[in-house]
Amino acid sequence: MKKAIKNILLKMPAIVSALTLLASCGAEAPVSRTYPCRFYLDTRIHPVSKLITAVTSYNYYVKTTVDYRSGGFHVVTYSRDGQNNPEDLTLTAQTEIYAFTGGIYLGANKSIIVGLTNFNGPVAYDGMCPNCIEQYASVDFPLSWNTTVSEVKCNKCKRTYSLETGTITGGNNGKPLMRYLVNYTGPYSMLRIGN
Repeated sequence: MKKAIKNILLKMPAIVSALTLLASCGAEAPVSRTYPCRFYLDTRIHPVSKLITAVTSYNYYVKTTVDYRSGGFHVVTYSRDGQNNPEDLTLTAQTEIYAFTGGIYLGANKSIIVGLTNFNGPVAYDGMCPNCIEQYASVDFPLSWNTTVSEVKCNKCKRTYSLETGTITGGNNGKPLMRYLVNYTGPYSMLRIGN
């Protein structure tokens, strides 16, 4: 009996490793904690928004920024089909504004990309290229829309990223997109994005 227990205990690290690997299959990519991200949108006040369309419609992605001007916080959202016609929402609810009272924390350089994927549900990625940020020690490498609906590209390093998975397409090595948590439970709720 003691020998059987000893054999089980000796094999325990291998068993734990195998179970961990199995449990991680299909798991979501880890949430980036490199740059703070906090975003709230009250859908009771803003029931129709490109952001709501993005978290509820497949293959519809938007880039969102937040700025402070004219005495208020403004959420500016660009869709790939309306880049010259951005949506500009003024935040008025205290629950929305509270997220920005200490400063605007929207990833590396105040830009996120939001959408709904087929396999991972609603996603939010940082709007900057993680590989160029690391290589050049700067945060100003914005991702732009690619010709494929669910891809973005970096004009500096020429990497292309899948918005479905956050990974690099085309065989280039490097880091995947920085991902943030998305919490949205449906109409008339709060859309929360952050880490």
